Amino acid sequence: MTIPSFETIKRWQLIEDWPHRASVDAVITSMIDKGYSSETMVRAVRFIGAFIEYQNNRDGGEPERLDAGDIDQFIASRLSSGAIANGNRIALRRLQIELVRAGVLCPPAEKADPSEKVATLYGAELFRRGYSKQSITGHVWLARRFLRTVFFEQGDISHLTHIEVRADLTNNFEGRKSTSLGTWFSHLRVLLRFLHATGLTEHDLSAAVPSPRNLRFSALPAYMSVSQLNSVLEACDLSTIPGRRDLAVLLLLSRLGMRASEVARLSLDDIDWRSGLLRVNGKGGRVATMPLPKDVGAAISDYILHGRPTSGSRIIFHRVQTPCTPFETATPVILVARRALKRAKISGTRSHHAHIFRHTFATIAIDALEQYLTLRRSLGFKLQTQESRLRNFVRYATARGELRVTAKTAVDWANHQCGPATWSSRLSTVRAFARHLQVVDPQTEIPPSHIFPPQRRPRPFIYSDEQIADLLKSMLDMHPGSFRGPTYHYFFGLLASSGLRFSEAARLLREDVDLEAGMLTIRETKFGKTRIVPLHPSTTLALRRYASIRDDHAVRRVSKYFFTGDLGRALIHANPHFSFILWTRQTGLRQPDERDGPRIHDLRHSFAVRTLLSWYRDCEDIERRLPELSTYLGHNHVSATYWYLTAHPNLLDQARLRLDARWEMAE
Repeated sequence: MTIPSFETIKRWQLIEDWPHRASVDAVITSMIDKGYSSETMVRAVRFIGAFIEYQNNRDGGEPERLDAGDIDQFIASRLSSGAIANGNRIALRRLQIELVRAGVLCPPAEKADPSEKVATLYGAELFRRGYSKQSITGHVWLARRFLRTVFFEQGDISHLTHIEVRADLTNNFEGRKSTSLGTWFSHLRVLLRFLHATGLTEHDLSAAVPSPRNLRFSALPAYMSVSQLNSVLEACDLSTIPGRRDLAVLLLLSRLGMRASEVARLSLDDIDWRSGLLRVNGKGGRVATMPLPKDVGAAISDYILHGRPTSGSRIIFHRVQTPCTPFETATPVILVARRALKRAKISGTRSHHAHIFRHTFATIAIDALEQYLTLRRSLGFKLQTQESRLRNFVRYATARGELRVTAKTAVDWANHQCGPATWSSRLSTVRAFARHLQVVDPQTEIPPSHIFPPQRRPRPFIYSDEQIADLLKSMLDMHPGSFRGPTYHYFFGLLASSGLRFSEAARLLREDVDLEAGMLTIRETKFGKTRIVPLHPSTTLALRRYASIRDDHAVRRVSKYFFTGDLGRALIHANPHFSFILWTRQTGLRQPDERDGPRIHDLRHSFAVRTLLSWYRDCEDIERRLPELSTYLGHNHVSATYWYLTAHPNLLDQARLRLDARWEMAE
């Protein structure tokens, strides 16, 4: 952009001599950064010069004196003699902002608004409850609207009644769609409960807000076919600047599934061209890094090099029309999508917003997966584990902008966030899916087999009695004064004394634990089996103590789960596992930088090995009693239990000694 010469302006010398010249320079710099044309900037500077002349004449030659109302008075004087161009008014307000920043003017005093204080307290309470920033914004906006009305009409809300709440609803929400009323009325109930809880109203008025009728069920998201999407992209005229910009925007929406707000906020600093990675500042403050496909990267670079206006902003996409300001909200992206759909003459879809591209992106991959799962299940396969893995793979691939299976993506996913023991089986699952897709899409790549070496079942770590006792004590020491301490203490104790799987113990319901009979009912666990597990009397007594501690809190008392977190929910693997890892490092069983080491599952192995060793020492018939242990542990076949006989050296020694004794007797 060519920076204009301001010296020819009639009042330029007044600006040069003004004590606050730096604020004028800041306004000019801001307009340059925003891409304003030279003519617009000249007009703005000329108008600022007129204000300075007005101020000097009015003050009798005291240019340093400047009051907060001077700009308002100048605008009023010019309006009395004629209209003011909107751009000139904006330029003068920018000058006012810069003068405030420089400390020349004080910020304009705000009128005391009693409703604003309540709205601020309400927003702080929602933040404390964990509401997202977007949700808080919606709640506080409605709160301000409601509170300003009732404060204006009543002057006080302490004596607010049901009738007045209903009257406000009638005046402000009549005639609106039931879909939006459902959200607004829900927000209003939360506000009214807050007002009563804080003592601002005498009564809880939330019951005065009715539930709107005829709420629509959530409809399936609208999406385009592959051919429709291609026609939208092809309709972009790459010989023009808007066409190059629109193609880059539409590819980000359709190939990466980005939201309109995410595209609008995309910065030059978010692209790592060397590594081919893109950083996305997503919803809820989440930041994700995804690979940048070549065609998307090529479209963005083409726009940056041959279409993007010179700007001080780091935001990539800008408006085409003057002032060529950067995208600040999702609105410009939505308009780009609307115009693109109109150009391609796309009809028959319920939505013509930018989100249809995100839905299309997700639907292409999901449809292929659903067809595969339906076909395989019609042949009698359950695919429980495979379905979970494939859905995870589809999410992973779509996050990378992949619309078909590639060997590289499959291999990267197979060893992503998991241990070597599952790499081969995860890749095998994707191979079967890829073979199915290749029939209809020849460009699908089938990942090669035998990339990952087969992993042998790891030898279990057998905990000693002293180590188990130290583990249980450490849980109490790690969480002093917290409910987590006793929960993890008794939880790990149950695993060690019964050999339950982690998931089996974590999902135990209250009704599954019979502390009178000393029995556990393990429902529909691995292999879909349900079994009864008798408990040792000492284990039953320990569980009684935990139940008493748990029921001291009202929230946990009404929970349906036996082992609960602070909020009464079922235990998840991450929290106890983190405490377990800390213990292994404190005891030296795992080095700080080691990934592998003793596992929680090894408590189950320790139980099985100790049981077999005790039978050997008691001269029990192992072959006769092994099916009992298999049933107790919930194994699908007794062969899984036989593995323990070869998994630990002590058991091998006992088996060898018994075999030697038999040979001696035979001789």
